[in-house]
Amino acid sequence: MPMYKTILIPVDGSDHANHGLEIGCALADHYGATVVLVCVIGHQKVSEDLLNAAIAEGVAHPPSYRQFAETFMDADETLAAQAQNQGRLAQRVGHAIAEYVIREGQAYSEDQHVRKVTPVVCNGDPAEQIVHQAELQRADLIVMGSRGLEGLDALLHSSVSDAVHKHAACPCIVCYPAKER
Repeated sequence: MPMYKTILIPVDGSDHANHGLEIGCALADHYGATVVLVCVIGHQKVSEDLLNAAIAEGVAHPPSYRQFAETFMDADETLAAQAQNQGRLAQRVGHAIAEYVIREGQAYSEDQHVRKVTPVVCNGDPAEQIVHQAELQRADLIVMGSRGLEGLDALLHSSVSDAVHKHAACPCIVCYPAKER
């Protein structure tokens, strides 16, 4: 039976990622492994539920309509400047949400008797950053959730888990959602 010392678990607050977190923490508890929680601030869409949770927790503060209008809709401002302002706001909100997701993952990990949890928040392409962090953290296993897309959906939408599985130097367990019978 292989011995795992460091298990990397990508988290993003989604049900699929949480499924991977559950399985990864169970393995970490069994092997006494350190868990590295990685949340990548990328270009993915933030779910409304996650944004609302971040707002409720006080980690993201939505601007009022007036602030939004003054910040982003100034008629004298160029489109490039508006885009830059929107990008900065999105980055701040993304970082706040990532910190929230990491804190939730740490709390869950500790509840599952994981002895040591290392949080990592990084920017960039999720698949590239997960593979990079696995190398940096010397992970001997990656455990991650997947949406489980099939058929045309799988062809049309890129899969982070597929890219990580193909490029990671260590074994990767991809946890798919249960199929309805």
